[in-house]
Amino acid sequence: MYLAVTDLPAVFERATKTGGVSTDVGDGDLKMGAIARRPWGEVSFYMRDPFGNPLCFVDGATLFTRPAGGRVLLRELETEVRLTYRAAISRAAALRC
Repeated sequence: MYLAVTDLPAVFERATKTGGVSTDVGDGDLKMGAIARRPWGEVSFYMRDPFGNPLCFVDGATLFTRPAGGRVLLRELETEVRLTYRAAISRAAALRC
């Protein structure tokens, strides 16, 4: 799941307290579990939810958009978030049975 936020340092602080911050290394040999400017320009960090699903928190001011002439990926992002959320709820419900 990909989430744009307005206060990335505050979200990162909370994430480190709750656990699940990624230990992976990604593009540009950057630690995924640290706030960093990614090669495509976004400032973000990654973690996993309690079910192991990847979460990316990105500073909304640096949100990647398509090249000139394109549009922001907001509509596709909203759809992806809704579908991922529904899948997580279904999975959680199944685990309760």
